[in-house]
Amino acid sequence: MQLPIPPALIDSLIQNGPDRSSQRHIRENLALEAGEDAGAAMDVDPTTVSDGALLGLCCDHLNNDFEHQCFEEAVRMLGAQLLTPVDGDIGSRMLRIPGIPSGRFLPHQVWGVWFIVERILADRPPVALIADDMGLGKTHYALATLLYLKYIIKEAAAGRPLQCLGGRSVGQLEVVPRIFGTDSEVYKRPCIIIVPANLVHAWERAVGSLIPHTGLQLINLHGRRALGRDSLNYTSDNPERGESIHLISYSAYRARYNDPARLEGCNWGIGIFDESHTAKSRTSQTFDALMKIDVPCRIQLTGTPMHHTVGDWVVQSEWLFSQVTDQNELDNHGPRQLDSVIARAKRGHITLEEAYAQIRDIAWPWTIRRWGESKDANGQPLVGIPELVQHDVRLQYTNAEANVIDEWIQDARGDRWNAVQTVLHEWRLACLSMDLPDNDVSSDESVDGRVTYRQDWDSDNFHGGPALRWLSTFISRLCGSIEGGAPNKVVIFAPLPGQASYINWYLRTFHVNIHTILYHSGLVSRNRDALLQEFSTIHAPAALILTPALGGTGLNLVSANHVVIMQKFWNLNEQRQAVARIHRIGQARTPEAWILHCEGGVDDRAEELHQSRGKFEARIMHGLIGQRFSYMQLMDARATRVHELEEAQSSQQASTGVTGPSRIPGSGGSVPGPSMS
Repeated sequence: MQLPIPPALIDSLIQNGPDRSSQRHIRENLALEAGEDAGAAMDVDPTTVSDGALLGLCCDHLNNDFEHQCFEEAVRMLGAQLLTPVDGDIGSRMLRIPGIPSGRFLPHQVWGVWFIVERILADRPPVALIADDMGLGKTHYALATLLYLKYIIKEAAAGRPLQCLGGRSVGQLEVVPRIFGTDSEVYKRPCIIIVPANLVHAWERAVGSLIPHTGLQLINLHGRRALGRDSLNYTSDNPERGESIHLISYSAYRARYNDPARLEGCNWGIGIFDESHTAKSRTSQTFDALMKIDVPCRIQLTGTPMHHTVGDWVVQSEWLFSQVTDQNELDNHGPRQLDSVIARAKRGHITLEEAYAQIRDIAWPWTIRRWGESKDANGQPLVGIPELVQHDVRLQYTNAEANVIDEWIQDARGDRWNAVQTVLHEWRLACLSMDLPDNDVSSDESVDGRVTYRQDWDSDNFHGGPALRWLSTFISRLCGSIEGGAPNKVVIFAPLPGQASYINWYLRTFHVNIHTILYHSGLVSRNRDALLQEFSTIHAPAALILTPALGGTGLNLVSANHVVIMQKFWNLNEQRQAVARIHRIGQARTPEAWILHCEGGVDDRAEELHQSRGKFEARIMHGLIGQRFSYMQLMDARATRVHELEEAQSSQQASTGVTGPSRIPGSGGSVPGPSMS
């Protein structure tokens, strides 16, 4: 029986326009008419695997094949205990893991910890890639794994029984796992955590919240350049060094790893590498540094391969396995095998389904995927996050605004034709407000060579623009009815610091009923923490304004129930990361994302980039959704959906008296305009 075509696939096709891969679809339809296998007709088409469709296709649908153990087994083997609920818990079931007294973990995090620990106890290569969705708490269960491993090493050395060994001590085992035997000295070393520079402080907070009463200490190497191997490495004469967790950024490590006076020759036992897709080019210095780093037990954190590519996944696996010496593991589950499958699929030597099955088998032992979709023995999900409501808000410039921007573009073409980056930067500023081009940085107020952004404008004579006009109408919603007894709060992302300062001035000047906070790079760490705490705890409508460079990753902003993207990001996945600041574990209300699009400006170009990514994802859904759909079926379903949207718009216009179509991208039709309801 043919299942219905997924609505998300249909909507993706509507947004992205007609599928142009006509040769494949012609063959597919001819096969259907002849009573032959349409799927086989599609698989033999070389264009199917030449543009990256295979790469995302294979990886994204690995998700549901990665449910390794049941939750109950993880609880039993770790000795985890269900905790009494307290105010501030982010889930209905919180558990404690032995050795981490201050930790409160969600069921899927306990499950993830056991997956990695079980692998190490079974003497498999101590490597893991946590490629989970955004907002599911990867930071805490990677840290929990590190802390639990350090805990069982100390308990085993003291001769105490361990639940993960079936309640036995190491001395009672017939076969001793290497972590307690031949590799025990390795795990006595200090640990290291390497993260992007903008996440160092967030990780410092996370580690600080979990290490009390563990006997471990945090050493932030990011700003302490003088420390080197003579003061950091574990030795029998300095065993206390093994109780340290070193925190550093990729950029700082890259600058010091070849310096004999600094980090050259340092070694660690366990390493956590956040945003591991940072090193996805074999020619980069970061990749070289991570290939050479001495850390046998490695835990990488990244997004799902849908948010990157399987090509990135292969490069990550190369430095993930760089210290693995077990040839059998490398032959069956290593990066060369993964790369070989992808290469054969690209050349058409194996089908998509064969590639999918082989990639799954290769990565299964060391990859964690979407634990949030997993369920316990009673069929209950291990984690629940409220569904995101996303609004695509279409805005128009006035004729006067459009003319001013057009004049500026003509001038920019004439004056700065070769300064492409400068023109693009200024164009983004102009599309938000003509008050910003050439004037968003005040050099007269620069201190010690640092950039100082303008903070004030003339309230009687300024250029608002469509985005700020919409923001004024949105503020009334923010001050309106509340959900769950908490005031409405919004996180506002502006691509550039000058825009953030301008929005901050606008809200503070014209909407004094909103508590406005500007989160900027000039703040020291403690002041950033204070601002985030203020935003989280204030019992009043509030707006936090920031740029994606500062807050697009790493921040947990679930006290807000709205996020506004003032201008579409060039990179769709970075935009998803920004939205995920409120759409994540701990969100108790319905999160709403407002994506603004000022037509005729920079957002049009950003949307083209987003649509190219959307077409890629549509092919992924079509390829491995579990069913075969002919091109004709897809296009018929698409046409039906467009007709439904057109009828909905007609009804809306009839009831409101509003005329004027809003175009459906890629359809030539129209779609109901954005609504505040």
